[in-house]
Amino acid sequence: MKKVNLDEWLKMSEKDKGENYKYLTDHEKFQVRTCYTIPKGETIEPEIKMSEEELRKKQEEAYKILVEHGILTQEQANKALAKK
Repeated sequence: MKKVNLDEWLKMSEKDKGENYKYLTDHEKFQVRTCYTIPKGETIEPEIKMSEEELRKKQEEAYKILVEHGILTQEQANKALAKK
């Protein structure tokens, strides 16, 4: 079986990376999957500032979705919102 270490793999072209990924160790594959690099030309949006009212609305929407999907009961959602 061919052996490729992570340092060698990182220097490969995208095509070669795809072909040689299977030769990395399980730990190296884990490192590749959990590391994130921002693609060239991409930017990260700055933190969005929102008013207390907007934040409350977003939280209510999120809890509504959790209730609809059966992840929380309405009682649990109400309790969580009451704490905030």
